[in-house]
Amino acid sequence: KNLKALMRQAGAHDLAAGFEGALFGRFVTSDILARLDAPVHVAHAFTTHALDTEVDFFTVVDDLNRDEETGAAHAGDMELGAGIFYGYVAVDVPLLVSNLSGAGAQAWREQDHGDARRLLERLIYAIAQVTPGAKLGATAPYAHAEWMLLEAGDGQPRSLANAYLQPIQPSERIHPLAQSAQAAAGYLSGMEQMYGQDQAGRWVSSHHPWPRESELVLPLPEAIGKALDHVFGAAS
Repeated sequence: KNLKALMRQAGAHDLAAGFEGALFGRFVTSDILARLDAPVHVAHAFTTHALDTEVDFFTVVDDLNRDEETGAAHAGDMELGAGIFYGYVAVDVPLLVSNLSGAGAQAWREQDHGDARRLLERLIYAIAQVTPGAKLGATAPYAHAEWMLLEAGDGQPRSLANAYLQPIQPSERIHPLAQSAQAAAGYLSGMEQMYGQDQAGRWVSSHHPWPRESELVLPLPEAIGKALDHVFGAAS
């Protein structure tokens, strides 16, 4: 921080980063000024229920086998599993604006927010709709999120992961995705009973019933817009 301040005094004001570096940080050993902390913090997703896997056996055939050679060129197996995953992402907005603008994080409100707002909008859509590209040919794992809770505030972020320390028990009476949402709602209500109501704004977009009345249930584009308005102001 002191070195960056000295560089600014020397006239090096443009310490901003590109979009990927601004979001996910950058570590460079040869130039300390090029290092950036990541404002986007991503937790490992896990299933809200006990996970069963199945073993898929496969073989690889060698088309160049000679007539006297028999069998496969390779035989192996891999474990496959599917489930309802809870994922959590937190974003340090002042740091994001700082990375984009080159200004200090304390002065983020005085900077232009256009790029930061558009980046966050696209990031939320990516979280909801984009699937990691692994085993696509064997699994076609193209699923969109069916429940999202957007939370914006000045306090320390708080994951709802502990809602699933006791895995949900799938039942024929209720959709397991609805059970997962109910578990998150119950945990959130319990935390509010313990710590009291906070000043964070929350908006829900869900394909399944949301049992709390404290949050508006909206289409995802509208929920994103309201969350970003809460962070940056409606005029950003």
